[in-house]
Amino acid sequence: MTLTTLNHLKIRPIEQDDKSDIIKLWHAAGLFESNGLDAQNEFTVASLLPHSQIFVAEELGHIYGVVLAAISHGSGWVWDLAVHPSIQRKGLGKALVRHAENWIKAEGGKRSMLFLQQQNDVLFNFYTELAYSHVTENVMHKTL
Repeated sequence: MTLTTLNHLKIRPIEQDDKSDIIKLWHAAGLFESNGLDAQNEFTVASLLPHSQIFVAEELGHIYGVVLAAISHGSGWVWDLAVHPSIQRKGLGKALVRHAENWIKAEGGKRSMLFLQQQNDVLFNFYTELAYSHVTENVMHKTL
C-alpha cells in the first residue's frame, strides 16, 4: 500500500465487502496484537449497539483507515481507530476522528468519549491535540 496524498481519500460508512480488509488493516496497524481483542468480535459488538457506525477511509478500492463510533444517552464513543502504517502521521487519523465526531454531533451527541486500552503516550498526545482530556486513567472526553 502506497499513498502519497490524502486528497483523493473518501471517508464513508462501511460496506459488507469491507470487513476482511478492515481486519487486515487492524492487524497491520497492530491494534489487536497490543490489546488481545478479537477483530471479528469488534464487528459483532458494533452491530449489537443500537446506534453505531463504522467509517472507512478508502481510495480506489483500498482501505487505509477505519474508526468505529456509537452514541448512547447523549454521549458518543469513538474506538478502534486504525491507519495503515505506510501513511500514519499524515493526518488521516485526525480526519477519521473528526468525521466520527461530526456524525456523533449530527446524531445529537453532546460529547465524544474514548477508552484507551493501555497507557500510551503517543495516543494520549494524539487525542490531546484533538482537544480530548482525561476523565480517568483510560477514559478521555471532548465536548462537541
